[in-house]
Amino acid sequence: MSMSSSSPEDDEDCVVAVKFLGPQLSFCKPAGKSKPEWTDIKIENPCFDSSRVMFSKKDNKFRIPGSGGHLIGSWDLREPNDKLKLQSVQFENLPPKLPTPIHELMDSCSRAA
Repeated sequence: MSMSSSSPEDDEDCVVAVKFLGPQLSFCKPAGKSKPEWTDIKIENPCFDSSRVMFSKKDNKFRIPGSGGHLIGSWDLREPNDKLKLQSVQFENLPPKLPTPIHELMDSCSRAA
């Protein structure tokens, strides 16, 4: 879950986003109406099934990183619609091989889910 504002009850433009396991992403404006309505988006690309949603204050967008790190899905609050905009992430000028100490350090890192 992510919110566009830290005070959803005080900010009528606040949007709450919830990413469920699988292809569903849902949005709601809790203070906008007496009975808030949810907008559901089905994300077609399976690389987002286990991703988390986050809000970028800088861009005023909700973002979802795809597994593998090669895609980012975004939903713009200024242009609401029922489709995610996809961006491909490409890294340039990577060294052909990491130096051994850095490689060993990265191998020792783990991520808990």
